[in-house]
Amino acid sequence: MAWVDAYQLRTLVDVPNGITHERWEKLVEAAYGFASRYCNRFFARDTYTEFVYLVNKSAFLHAIPVESIDSVTYHDNTPVEASYNIVNPNTGQIFVDLPDSVWLKVTYTGGLTEIPLDLQLAIAELALFWAQQPAGV
Repeated sequence: MAWVDAYQLRTLVDVPNGITHERWEKLVEAAYGFASRYCNRFFARDTYTEFVYLVNKSAFLHAIPVESIDSVTYHDNTPVEASYNIVNPNTGQIFVDLPDSVWLKVTYTGGLTEIPLDLQLAIAELALFWAQQPAGV
């Protein structure tokens, strides 16, 4: 989880002295995972493989911005012979010239190379909130 730097996030909020760095790293990792699930997005720039459902000849990918599409296949790895392209890299929308209601396997490169400051602050604040909660029931 090198994309989110726990040391850097610790400088954004006032972490109590009793919170060890190991605990802080775990809290930051959990907060990053929560933010990713909540936003339904993959943030780190990487190569991803997703199954998407085609509606109106388009689908949306989760790691935005989408940089490039490496391959589009059917669920059984049969290559798609139709044309496909990125409609809007910032929303993850792609176009595939196929009939609707089909599942496709898309391998692509996308995500952010650097975490935005507002997302850093949100992750740090959530980790701090969890750090300050009493243990147990």
